Amino acid sequence: MVDELQERIMEEAHSSRYYIHPGSTKMYRDLREVYWWSSMKKGIAEFVAKCPN
Repeated sequence: MVDELQERIMEEAHSSRYYIHPGSTKMYRDLREVYWWSSMKKGIAEFVAKCPN
């Protein structure tokens, strides 16, 4: 389960004009350098899969 802070971090990383909607692998690799949470890779994959763009 993803909490509010994790959701916000993923939204910012995925929507940032510097990232241009990265795939889940790139997004995970970039975020894990700064953040960590349980089931992070799975949560990011699910978040990116739901993106309509």
